[in-house]
Amino acid sequence: KLKEAIMKEIKGLTYTEKMAVYNRHVKGLQWVQISEQLHYSVRQCQNFRDKGIEKLAKRFERNGTISNFRYPE
Repeated sequence: KLKEAIMKEIKGLTYTEKMAVYNRHVKGLQWVQISEQLHYSVRQCQNFRDKGIEKLAKRFERNGTISNFRYPE
């Protein structure tokens, strides 16, 4: 359920934000690879990722499934 909630929030990002976040943090690609794939400079791709992370933080706070999740101890 948590994974579904996270993926739903990621889908709300713009294409470039989504691809920068996903490729960097899920696929583990290097910035140069992301830059080549998106056809933007490395710095622009980093900016897309930063903006996407900011949006996700706000979306995660508003999402009950995500904001109420507690790691098992």
